[in-house]
Amino acid sequence: MRYLNIIAVILLLNSCSNPNSKTTNKETPIDTVTVEQTIPTEPTLEPDTASEQEIDEEPVTFDSTGKPSRPVFRNLQVDTSQLFGVWTQDLSYPTAEFMLSKKYYLIADYDGNGATPYILDKDILTVFFEYGKSVGRINRTENDTLSITWDNEDPEQSYEITYFRFDD
Repeated sequence: MRYLNIIAVILLLNSCSNPNSKTTNKETPIDTVTVEQTIPTEPTLEPDTASEQEIDEEPVTFDSTGKPSRPVFRNLQVDTSQLFGVWTQDLSYPTAEFMLSKKYYLIADYDGNGATPYILDKDILTVFFEYGKSVGRINRTENDTLSITWDNEDPEQSYEITYFRFDD
C-alpha cells in the first residue's frame, strides 16, 4: 500500500511538471505569459470628516456591553476635520499614541486588533476596548493640538492629556 502512495505522488508530480499535459491552457502559451509589477504607494492621511447624515446611512448594532459595530456620531460639537488624525503625547517619541478616523480608533503599537469603534456624542469620546471602555471630554482641537480629559470611575482621578498631531 505504501508503494502505491509513492507511485501516485510521483505520477502526480510528473503530470504537473509536464508542459505538454492535457491541462495546459492552449489559448495562452506558457512562454508568452507576462507578469506586471505593481509599485506600492504610501497611504495618505488626508483629513477626513464625518457628518451625522453620512454615518447614519450605515446600520449600527450594539453588543451586550454597549459596544457599537462601527463609530457612532451624535450631536457633534467638535470639528472632525481637526479631530481626525494621528496623535502623540510627545513629538520627540518615534511613534504615535493613536489614530482617530471616521472608521475607527486605532491604538498604535498594539499587539492584536488595535482598531476599535467609538461613540462621539457632542464632545464626549467613548472608546471601547476588549477590557472595557474609556470616556473622555474633548476640550480643544486647534493648531494641531488635541486636549482630552479622560474620566475614571472616580471623578477625582480624571486627568487631562494634551496630544499633538503626529507627522512622520
